[in-house]
Amino acid sequence: MSQQRPASEASILRQFSSVTGDFIRYWGFRRIHGEIWAQVYLSKAALSGTQIAENLGVSKALVSPALSELESHGLIKPVPLDGKTVTYMPCDDILSVIGKILLTREQPMIDQAAHLAEKLQATAERSIDSTIAIDRLDALKPLLEISQLAIRVIAAQFSNEDLTPLQKSARTLKAIVN
Repeated sequence: MSQQRPASEASILRQFSSVTGDFIRYWGFRRIHGEIWAQVYLSKAALSGTQIAENLGVSKALVSPALSELESHGLIKPVPLDGKTVTYMPCDDILSVIGKILLTREQPMIDQAAHLAEKLQATAERSIDSTIAIDRLDALKPLLEISQLAIRVIAAQFSNEDLTPLQKSARTLKAIVN
């Protein structure tokens, strides 16, 4: 039989989970992802989907797909309990997971923006009646390059990757911008 937490601890944990959910929304996840992650990460024991739903005061139908998504990103891992019930534990290496997410989600978005900026400039330069302010487009390019590099540097920091080539690129970019 599990021991119940004092009401104040449960209430504060729910508030913390809610704030974590609000924060994680800024990173392109849903609020429920942050709420669930906070519950799992701060729990001493593995939690089932039912326990998480009860702790958060939400339906299991809302929790279940979010658990799958968090698992797919490597933020939590399933731990079979009794052959039927699956419980979840956090991934302890949060920084490498964040680095992976940056490289698999944010990096492609910025890469696509940089590619489209190049394509837009080439199209605008060939067009007689272009409505594109090429000088402004040129001003965006260094920002896109810095963004690409920043994500790679941050991700590398989290994965303990050798930063030497990235540091050289950063100095080169800094020289171009200045």
